[in-house]
Amino acid sequence: MKNNSNSLLTQPVLIIVIFAVFISCNQKIQHTSLSGITTDSSGLIAQANNFAVSEKNYNIPTKKTNNYTLDPAAWGIQEGKVNDAIALKNRIQLEAAFQDAVQKEVDTFKIGALDAFFDVVTVTKGRKRFESWKEAITIPANFNLAMSPETHLRTQPNNNARYALLSNGTHDNISITGGHLYGERNAHTYSGKSSDEWGQVLDLIGLENAVIDGVNIKDGNGDGMTVHELHFTFAADHDKTRNLLIKNCTFDNNRRNNLAITGGASIIVEANTFLNAGQDTPTSKGTSPKAAIDVEPYKERSKKTGELVHYEEAEDIIIRNNIEKSSRWQGFVVATGRDVLIENNTLESSINFGYSDHMVIRNNTIINPQMGSVGMNLGADGDRVFDNKIYNNVVKNFKQALSIRGRGYEIHDNDFENFNTGLRIYDLIDSEIYNNTFNGNFPDSRGLFIHVTTANNSIIKNNQFTTQKKPLHIFNLNFYDGKQNELQIVANTFTGNAAATIGNSYGVSLRENIFETGIRVQGTKRISFKDNQINSDNLDGIQIREGNTDFQFIGNRISSNKQCIQVLEVPDNFIKENNTCNK
Repeated sequence: MKNNSNSLLTQPVLIIVIFAVFISCNQKIQHTSLSGITTDSSGLIAQANNFAVSEKNYNIPTKKTNNYTLDPAAWGIQEGKVNDAIALKNRIQLEAAFQDAVQKEVDTFKIGALDAFFDVVTVTKGRKRFESWKEAITIPANFNLAMSPETHLRTQPNNNARYALLSNGTHDNISITGGHLYGERNAHTYSGKSSDEWGQVLDLIGLENAVIDGVNIKDGNGDGMTVHELHFTFAADHDKTRNLLIKNCTFDNNRRNNLAITGGASIIVEANTFLNAGQDTPTSKGTSPKAAIDVEPYKERSKKTGELVHYEEAEDIIIRNNIEKSSRWQGFVVATGRDVLIENNTLESSINFGYSDHMVIRNNTIINPQMGSVGMNLGADGDRVFDNKIYNNVVKNFKQALSIRGRGYEIHDNDFENFNTGLRIYDLIDSEIYNNTFNGNFPDSRGLFIHVTTANNSIIKNNQFTTQKKPLHIFNLNFYDGKQNELQIVANTFTGNAAATIGNSYGVSLRENIFETGIRVQGTKRISFKDNQINSDNLDGIQIREGNTDFQFIGNRISSNKQCIQVLEVPDNFIKENNTCNK
């Protein structure tokens, strides 16, 4: 936002009312969307070196004086634990010092050794109602705030459901570097009227052109950092957030999420460390979503028209080279989003997305130190999930390695290890899953698991499923809906100690696979086995049970020390030809 000019402070004295000064910026960072990133021949994102902002194109106009160093004593800022009145004075005086620096046209405002509490919940400046980002310590426009390792800015304990310690206040063209910012989750007095989950440490709102570098953000009663836009997308006074670089920061022990992005575009989150998101403490229980990073713009269908209303939008986001540890529920989640690239991250917790499209998740390592719930939980019901690519990831130590739902997936060249269930699909459409390895070492592990769902125009090809129990389980696929659908399972290797099973399912074509176990089929329609190799030492090669219709078993090679083909009930419209048996 944007350009007002009011009288400026010239002396370090206590001023109860401070007017913000907005100075127009002569140069803006040029926006580069994800759609402009170079792609390889398959259309996948190949590189992102020129995406959004970087230091070399971050440009605040040159000021007359280079540096301004805060003198806390001269400005009457009192350190240590203080009462609310003094904490409010601390906030007012720090903002007064900011404005003094603006008047002197300095380039960088420095804070050295300082450990102080700030009241950010008292309504000031003649306002009639509380808005957390307005009562935060507010950074002026065109401003570099440089904090030292000895800088500690703390939120005064309070009972407000909402607060923000530090905010840009819709001002543009800023940088924040270094220092330690604290919420007050362990000293918060809960209101009893709500979950009080909106206490933010750093609130970035309506912000264009910014770098947040090397800041430690801890103990927010809500999110450590929240990135959003001012007013809904369709509002006349909608103020966008874009061209934001968040790097080298440490987020720790924030009660809700460590970082939440509810609105914005051209955002890079790079080389940060995310710790203990949403974890309980002795005095403060975590609150959902309990994620290291949560991208969650609000969307809802109109009750009148049924059309999807985009109240907020988050798109063109890169999350790369970050470290995540010990999140309470999930690592990185994109609840709704578009054009989000997640790459080269190291996590202990899951990567998930919901109603999202044009996602790319690649080259990440997710290794849970114990046994997590789901390594990757991708997609949601309906038509809002499409064109997502997941490749070259390593996922280990989860009860369920990969769960997918939606349309238009390309999932390939991933390595999944140490799970109970390898791949679970729901309502899959127009998708390809190929060249992945699923290796389950646990006693009850299962490979490809499809249960009470639909799949159509999709192929599962050239994957390896190695488990201790069933490497393949399909039950009630296309049984209630989608009876004309078809799923192709081609050229995979299934190895396990229990028989592969297909039951009560419609429209599955299995060809050119290798089964290192026997197969059981019951209650199916439009199932075909063609040109498969079935090696079963201790089980019948294939056991065709009752209730099958339109069943084809053609050109298969079977090796078994029991029966190669056991037909307990001859299917209606049964074609069995050109199969070979070796005992």
